[in-house]
Amino acid sequence: MAEPEPLKNPIEDLLQQKIMTNRNIDLLSKPQIENSSEKACSKCHQEIKNYHEIYEGRAIFYTCDCERAEEIKKIDAELEDEKKEKLRRLFAQTNIGKRFMNCSFQNFQKRSGSEKALNAAVNFAKNFKQKQETGEGILFYGGSGNGKTHLAVAIVREVVRQGYSAIFQPAAELQYRLNATYHESGENETEIMSGLVESDLTVIDDLGKGKWSEKVEERFYVILDGRYRELRPTVITTNLKLSDLEGYVGNAVFDRLKEMCVFVLNSAKSYRALKIEEA
Repeated sequence: MAEPEPLKNPIEDLLQQKIMTNRNIDLLSKPQIENSSEKACSKCHQEIKNYHEIYEGRAIFYTCDCERAEEIKKIDAELEDEKKEKLRRLFAQTNIGKRFMNCSFQNFQKRSGSEKALNAAVNFAKNFKQKQETGEGILFYGGSGNGKTHLAVAIVREVVRQGYSAIFQPAAELQYRLNATYHESGENETEIMSGLVESDLTVIDDLGKGKWSEKVEERFYVILDGRYRELRPTVITTNLKLSDLEGYVGNAVFDRLKEMCVFVLNSAKSYRALKIEEA
């Protein structure tokens, strides 16, 4: 007759199971080593393996944080190039016109009353990188023909030279373009407005010209507000006195301009008036 198996102590059995389970957990928590040596990036020290994610709507594949940074850098550059191309398509630099195409700070005719405006324009363009961090813009105001547009174009040319995107948009033409979007053959309003919001620098020249309406005011405010929220600098020129400008654009738009821009007076006489006096 076979001898009966000794009874197992249930407590010892449970303890043994627990010990084995803890050992398994410890093994799983340790990094897996291939060929007895851990593979890690010598720069970022991250374990090298295949990663992937979606960045700005595009798939990126990388093996460590260093490669991820490089892939993101490439995508950011592609997106910036695409933005600039879209802006070039929507807002050709011919908007500046042949008369102002060669305007620069160097060929600006300095005269009494224009010193403050010239200094403000030069400093703005020179420190544009810092202006992007604060969103601070400029509103040049004063009589007609005294060089406000010249300074605005010089700013655009210098900012573009630095590699930023910039739009020069006459105010009256903008109003016409926005109104034309309501016709089947017109441009796309959303594209126009998004372009004006997204550009690194947007210049609205000669604000106060053209027929202002409730519809135009609403869209103009959306453009300004979008730039304000994203800290994108804006330059405005106007021949109107500030009190007249407020009456023209309305309280909401004028208040936003006061928050976004430093108001700079150009009190110089117009070029045309000086030529008449000299004749």
